[in-house]
Amino acid sequence: MASLNSITIVGNSGSDAEMRYTPTGTPITSFNVAVNDPRLINNEWKDNTEWFRVICFNKLAERVNEKILKGMPVLVMGKLKLNRWQDKNTGENKASLEILASKVVSFAKSPKSSTVEPIDDIEPDGDIEPTEIPF
Repeated sequence: MASLNSITIVGNSGSDAEMRYTPTGTPITSFNVAVNDPRLINNEWKDNTEWFRVICFNKLAERVNEKILKGMPVLVMGKLKLNRWQDKNTGENKASLEILASKVVSFAKSPKSSTVEPIDDIEPDGDIEPTEIPF
């Protein structure tokens, strides 16, 4: 049976994109995205915010680092990756979910209207599979 690991989120960037490099020089950019899920609680609508960490590699990482700023509406497509590790100080097992991005679309409010319009469609060149993940 075939399998699929795919996620698409739309939300607001919670941080400016930050780029770093692997020891071999591969660019890696990360940023956080807040996705609001409105819920009716005691006859009041309240936002339940879910946070996602987004990781980009290679040319996508370079382009995202130039474009994504805190508060910017974004669409992210990619796959989920579960990272597991043991805390060096406490010995406690830890885990986190990240999105390995294959596509990022950034949005901004147009000065000519109050609607949100796409300003850049950021896609990787070729294969998006990272060859070296330092975590």
